[in-house]
Amino acid sequence: MAAPRIRIHPPLSPAALTRPVADPPPFPLERPHLLVSDARTAFAAAARAAGLVPGDVVLVPTALHPRRVDALRLAGLEPLEHPGLFPSSAEVDALLGPRVRALVLVHHLGFPQDGSAWRSWCDERSLLLIEDASDALLAWTPAGPAGAHGHATVLALGPTLGLPGALVAIRDAGREAVSRSGGVRLAAIAQLLPRALDPVAQGRRRGHQQVLADALGDRVPPPFTEPPEGAAPLVLPYEVDDPRATIARLRALGIEAVEPWGGRGPRAVGLPVHQRLSVDDLGRVALAARTADGSRAGSPRRHALALEVLDGLGAAEPVWRTLAERCGNVFSTFEWAEAWTRRLGDAAQVLSLVVRDRSRDVALVPLVRERNGPLEVLRLLGHGPGDRLGPVCARADLPAAAWGLHRALPDLRADLFLGEALACEDGWAGMIGATPVTRQASPVLDISGVDWDAFLAARSRNFRDQVRRRERNLRRSHEVTFRLADDPSRLDTDLQTLFALHTARWRGTTRTFAGAGQAFQRDFAHRALERGWLRLWFLEVDGRAVAAWEGFRYAASEWYYQAGREPTWDRESVGFVLLVHTVREAIADGMTAYRLLLGGEEFKSRFSTHDPGLETAVVPLTALGRAALMAGMAVSRMPAQHRRRVGRLLRRARE
Repeated sequence: MAAPRIRIHPPLSPAALTRPVADPPPFPLERPHLLVSDARTAFAAAARAAGLVPGDVVLVPTALHPRRVDALRLAGLEPLEHPGLFPSSAEVDALLGPRVRALVLVHHLGFPQDGSAWRSWCDERSLLLIEDASDALLAWTPAGPAGAHGHATVLALGPTLGLPGALVAIRDAGREAVSRSGGVRLAAIAQLLPRALDPVAQGRRRGHQQVLADALGDRVPPPFTEPPEGAAPLVLPYEVDDPRATIARLRALGIEAVEPWGGRGPRAVGLPVHQRLSVDDLGRVALAARTADGSRAGSPRRHALALEVLDGLGAAEPVWRTLAERCGNVFSTFEWAEAWTRRLGDAAQVLSLVVRDRSRDVALVPLVRERNGPLEVLRLLGHGPGDRLGPVCARADLPAAAWGLHRALPDLRADLFLGEALACEDGWAGMIGATPVTRQASPVLDISGVDWDAFLAARSRNFRDQVRRRERNLRRSHEVTFRLADDPSRLDTDLQTLFALHTARWRGTTRTFAGAGQAFQRDFAHRALERGWLRLWFLEVDGRAVAAWEGFRYAASEWYYQAGREPTWDRESVGFVLLVHTVREAIADGMTAYRLLLGGEEFKSRFSTHDPGLETAVVPLTALGRAALMAGMAVSRMPAQHRRRVGRLLRRARE
């Protein structure tokens, strides 16, 4: 029986029929927009919506797809080409003239450019900016979503969502969107679109891109060898001598492929990396791509991998410490694992999967085997208090970690693997073929290269006023001190103050710092202070602590973990004042990111620049595991009150 054809773009996800609509809607649906039948029509509409008129000259890259160039010409515009996929301002400046009215900025194959910087460049020269984000729906930069800065932006729906049509987003509120009338077909797309924006699709595509780039190695042209943070890859380009002949051979093998730039860019073939691919699909694509072009097979980026399973925590310590330095995640340190195992994981069996490339340790996947009712479950070590989990490795080695887990799972005698708090942006769950079951917010504030004034300038006027006014008002009536806990002999007392303020803030409804959880937090805080990671701040008013903030400084990032405050001081906004202080300190000390971690609270959105999100994903390994996954998915779709009732019944059944 022939294997099913692997499509270049994803089919529409069945989840789009039931997924709830986000409120407020995400970009680009939160602004005036026009839904049209195809990207070519969208380009002409975008030119009109931006304010261009026939005869205007528009700067475009040489690699702009021929159909999009034709659309501009049909609108009466004159395209003027500049070289390079990712041009410099100097290259484009050389082409300016009196008739040039606009720049088309292309986010090639889902790799976003700095739209904010290019918008400023256009504004300084009185030019209009049209963003071609046809390939980059779901991609983002620290300054916002790809396409959010143009006077008008084109976004194709099929390549990312499996929906026909294209959308034109209009930035300037004063401009009216063109009529949306388009018959029953476009009306149906408009209804599906808000639900089709899959929050985990971007990470899956990034993961698939890395897996194929590893397999094809030197055949993948830069910068597409490793997707940067925020990219949502459209296809993976790999260089061939004869693109059309290679595409025909791939089609004969059941794999769709395209010329990424319509023959106008580098000589390459684009391979599918979309979010609906399975692990087996990726293997088929990699094998076919390495044989379909007769010129050369290419050299993989890594040599043959080997896997070793270590029983217990101690045996893995040397490898773990080495790899943790490459990982950049405070919740992947050996110190975190050691404290968790001692205080929270005494009943769990620890298994460390170590992946090696020749003699080099590449990745470690820390697992614990636990019994949950009738199920034997494999989970990531550190679950529960860990706000971000996953393999211990460099980002470039995530495919190797996925290979190791995928190979080991059938032999580990469990009903399912439960991966919690996985970074959506890494796409690691997709690499191991896991089914996503939940997604949670995990906002980030990008502070790389900014000073305090620049941070405030990027916020709203209301936010700036609150930052200045609330601390000033507090100081007007009280003696105010910000104190950083740095004395090991006083740390236990300081932690007790944190625990008390946290309990007061939540009025006893949280158990984060109760029982074994408190012992774990104390253990790790002492180790973190020894290592220089702990950031435990207090806001003291008239000599008494009224707010506390606990976080970690690790890998050039500030990790905001827990906080508490005295409710009687809420009118003075002491929690906000302390949070602002920690951001100011992180910026002053040259941190690159301020991670607000797990939770989508409204106050976090006021500070963050983007939210990559976290996902929980499952790999069922037995019939019992598959049944549990199906039951869990059914419960997750229930209304909240029914989910709570089912949860109570399950807890009683286990007692």
